Amino acid sequence: MSVILALTVSFCLTVTHAWLGSFVLSKTSSPLLTKEVIQTMQVGDIERYFQEADRYVEEVIESFTDTFDELIEKEPSWKANGQVIGKTPRQLLIHSITHEFHHKGQIVAMLRLLNHTPENTDILVLE
Repeated sequence: MSVILALTVSFCLTVTHAWLGSFVLSKTSSPLLTKEVIQTMQVGDIERYFQEADRYVEEVIESFTDTFDELIEKEPSWKANGQVIGKTPRQLLIHSITHEFHHKGQIVAMLRLLNHTPENTDILVLE
């Protein structure tokens, strides 16, 4: 797998792991992957990373249904500057989804540049 493609795919999910998995759910204190780890990732590793991100999304939706707009204020575990950040689960879920779709477009473009035709992943098909 192209290193640039692997970096983009893993970075696509880093936001979900950091903001949802770490900040909202407190499931991990080190959500960011190192460049060295990313460079050795295989397709199976990336699939597991996606599956974990999907579990974070599901858990945020299930756990914060009644408190989706309540502010969470704390220092992100991956920042060492002591700055407290205040965001709601809704804001961070929407940010994660937007971030993933932004990078999905980049990944599709990269695959096409590498002479691969990606499958259509849109759930709505217009005839």
